[in-house]
Amino acid sequence: MLFEVVVCAFIGIVTVLAISTLWRKKPSRFFADNKHSVFQVLVDAMDSILFGTLGKNALHIYIMKYFREKSKKFKQYPLFTHWLCGVRLVIIHKAEAVKDLLKEKRIIEKSDFYDFFKPYLGNGLLTCDSSQWKERRKLLAPCFQSSMLKGYLTVFNEHAQKMVEFLHEETNKEFTCVETPISLCSLDIVCETILGVKIGALRNEAKEYVYSLHRLLDVGMSRVWKFWQWPDFLFRCSKTAREALQHLRIAHGFSRSIIKERKVRYMNGERADDSRRPKCPVGCPLEAAHRGPECSTRKGSDKKWTHLSGR
Repeated sequence: MLFEVVVCAFIGIVTVLAISTLWRKKPSRFFADNKHSVFQVLVDAMDSILFGTLGKNALHIYIMKYFREKSKKFKQYPLFTHWLCGVRLVIIHKAEAVKDLLKEKRIIEKSDFYDFFKPYLGNGLLTCDSSQWKERRKLLAPCFQSSMLKGYLTVFNEHAQKMVEFLHEETNKEFTCVETPISLCSLDIVCETILGVKIGALRNEAKEYVYSLHRLLDVGMSRVWKFWQWPDFLFRCSKTAREALQHLRIAHGFSRSIIKERKVRYMNGERADDSRRPKCPVGCPLEAAHRGPECSTRKGSDKKWTHLSGR
């Protein structure tokens, strides 16, 4: 009985590897790939497992190093592929491939990997489907005219000066990690220009929120490579999911407090902090929600999460 089970398992594994190899041999004049063999399938699987076993600080470094090497190997091609547990990832590293890609309207269709980020980013522009993307992009389009940047130059200059003063104070120390103050300064600029709220993150040292946001994005990226965490029920049983839930409470609490403050100020009649400045991007959805039901607080929060994460 045991022998039969072993034989069936062996035949099943060989069959799966053979089908995977044949699938990878589909002709394509656009994709560069590793040599197609059963052993290469196993090598790619081992690479994915190695990605997943690295520490949280080493994962992204190893992945970037890995793809730099592959980029050198396929430098004569506009793009190349990497197979991740039977899923083809297309890596674009030439300008001509990007140009052709941007001409295609279907690029706004999201893959299943984007679902990993929805608990953290909501259903905003980055993660929503094509029908929602068009609606929300149309709503935000008036907020990103060329005059927007000129209108907020004073804000950029003000926070840049504060950043210079902060770094000048840090020169008295033997060592300073500039990643945190740069993130906090970026957060100040994003909140004032995009959300219309001043939070003073650089001096208040909102390190907890910044760290939580970074860890949430790291968890989402690491889940892409840990194919054994792709099923939601397996991911929820992992230590990583419990850590993500803690950071999610911190980050969502911060973002909801900002959108709530902005909404209260709007409902009290404060339409803009400065009449000479252009309307902040979150102000447009708030006005739309005031005129009709098409934009809820949840949708506004989703949009805001996309902006905050992109900083």
